[in-house]
Amino acid sequence: MTTFRNWLVRATVAVLLLAMAAYIYVTQRMHEEVRLAVEQHLAEKFPQLSVRVHRARIAEGEGIHVTGVTLRLPDVAGSAGEVAYIDEVNVACDIHWQKLLAGEPPQINGFILYRPRLRLLRFRDGTWNFDRLIASDDQDRIDHLVDGRLENATIEVVDMVKSPPSLYTVRDLN
Repeated sequence: MTTFRNWLVRATVAVLLLAMAAYIYVTQRMHEEVRLAVEQHLAEKFPQLSVRVHRARIAEGEGIHVTGVTLRLPDVAGSAGEVAYIDEVNVACDIHWQKLLAGEPPQINGFILYRPRLRLLRFRDGTWNFDRLIASDDQDRIDHLVDGRLENATIEVVDMVKSPPSLYTVRDLN
């Protein structure tokens, strides 16, 4: 009887450990799917830029929490290619796993950008890197704007036309 009880305890512990491992795997996989969906959505909105999202996760009933969003010019190397970096984004939307798995896009109600950095760069030929962020067909995007807020934003303006290049920085914009 003791041997059976020991075996039963070990089997129960093994099943619980497997269940925990499966839960962690599924949760991480779903967060990765959310990250890829956010990255793809941004890439569709800014096709002229290279988009990278470090992490995204769903806060059930609250929205989506995104960290490490980078928008870059694909043909410009180094820091000159970075148009924008956003440390954190909280997207307020009514989203649930069931709707997401069913392929229903969330209805976005608002957002907060924490520590965004916008880098405006004027190249030697007089063009701006910002020209690619706002394309001529953006009227549709402007017509569908939602409420948003910035916290601790930074704007950097770099003028490469001057020799040496000049840098103007505005910090702590809210």
